[in-house]
Amino acid sequence: MLGSFFQADPDLRLTVGDIYLDPSSPRALAIVSHAHSDHIGRHEHFVATPATAAIVRSRLGSSLSSTELPYRQTLELREHEVELFPAGHILGSAMTLVRRDGESLLYTGDFRLRPSWTAEEAEVPEADAVIMESTYGSPEWRFPSREELGERLLTLVSDIIGSGNVPVLLAYSLGKAQEVCSWLARHGVRVVVHPAIAKINDIYLKHGVDVGPFEVWAKQSGLFTQATTSLAGAAVIVPPHLDADIRAIPRRETVSLTGWCLKGGWRTGGDHALPLSDHADFEELIELVERARPRIVYVTHGSKSFARELRQRGFAAEFLKQKPQMRLF
Repeated sequence: MLGSFFQADPDLRLTVGDIYLDPSSPRALAIVSHAHSDHIGRHEHFVATPATAAIVRSRLGSSLSSTELPYRQTLELREHEVELFPAGHILGSAMTLVRRDGESLLYTGDFRLRPSWTAEEAEVPEADAVIMESTYGSPEWRFPSREELGERLLTLVSDIIGSGNVPVLLAYSLGKAQEVCSWLARHGVRVVVHPAIAKINDIYLKHGVDVGPFEVWAKQSGLFTQATTSLAGAAVIVPPHLDADIRAIPRRETVSLTGWCLKGGWRTGGDHALPLSDHADFEELIELVERARPRIVYVTHGSKSFARELRQRGFAAEFLKQKPQMRLF
């Protein structure tokens, strides 16, 4: 029987070896599930997939020390056996399977089980215990299919261009922007992206992911791209926090792309909104637990209601708070 396996203090940490899982502050050794800004830091050394490592270095500095661990390969790490599996969230995102003393723990990080337009298809290994996100952990969070959302996006973009305006798609520079770029480009829409998105697009291209032809809203062309200042007749993708750049686009109609807009009344800050999310919805969260077949589930990044939902379905589950020590069972 495995004794104390991990702590939440508040960062998740494997107690043997001081190995942190997506720590919020710099640590000596961390496993990084993916390269969104709230999951990365300037650690002394980190373990991640090659794509995630490349994006982390592009964001935080090329000199960062890392071990690049491809999917489905095993790494011996301070008395643990570590293996990464695709999480389906963004390029390079990974679920972390940790084995020690005959027991196993799966840390999901952010994930999505339905097929993505640009991310690797998720794989869910079985594990004795699971630590999982539950961002959309209530039954009302059930997203339309990617195909339905894609068709709705094409129609909306076409209608805006037809009215003589410029569709400005508000999408985070890593993940969602590449999804939208790929979908629109493959359907013949002229796509122009903000330079911050073009930088990530180049990394996707270098890792074999075709995001389709796109232009950069800039004066100077890049290695893979053609620069443009003309936005008429194009769909423009811009990170949602760049207010000044968004306001600089004349005759714009903005489209917020966020799962949160599925609920009526959610303030998106856009003229239109579509519930395009790179997180698992309620049904996918349940499906992950069913596929992993754990003896216990620890729920994070959501509400206590999802842990209750799992218990009602016969799973041992609890909401993970800051605790000094946690056992698998």
